[in-house]
Parts: sequence; structure tokens; C-alpha cells
Amino acid sequence: MTIQVKRVTLEVTPAQHRKLRDASAKFDTTQAELLGYLIDITLTNTDVVKTAVEAQVRKRKLEEERARQTEEQAKQLISTLSPETPARLLSGEADLSKL
Repeated sequence: MTIQVKRVTLEVTPAQHRKLRDASAKFDTTQAELLGYLIDITLTNTDVVKTAVEAQVRKRKLEEERARQTEEQAKQLISTLSPETPARLLSGEADLSKL
């Protein structure tokens, strides 16, 4: 029986990539093989990973919300500055700690 192989592209963080690389070396598999095994194991044991996946999704959403709030606060702060202040900050003439 011939196994049909499909290719996928994943976006991973550098830390995730290192973990995948190290684990595939440890188990003497390619990264693609290891990912295939992990998919098979995960999808046959969904109850085992459900809580962990939900926690990761909540964590990611919380981090995104914090980043959005920080960006909004930065925009509000910048809007309160005089028109020449951002240019002085960018040029190094002014220091944020002294504003």
C-alpha cells in the first residue's frame, strides 16, 4: 500500500523550532515524521490535550490583548506630546525618562 504524503507549511517560534529539532534528533526521526506522530497521538487522545490546548489559546489571547492595550496606551501617550517631541525622541535629542 502506498502512503500519500501531503506537505504543509507551519509557522513556529524559534523556541518551538529548537524543541522540534532537538526532539526529532532524540527520537532519531525527521522533523516531518515527528510532527506526523504528534498529530496522530494528539488526535487520538483529544481528551488528554484539550485542557492544555485551551490553556494555550487563552494565554495567546491574553498576550494579544495586553499587546493591544500597550499599543493603545503608547498611541495615547504620543498623541499628548507636542508635535516636535517625537522628532526629538527619534533623533536622540530627548529622553523618554525626562518627559
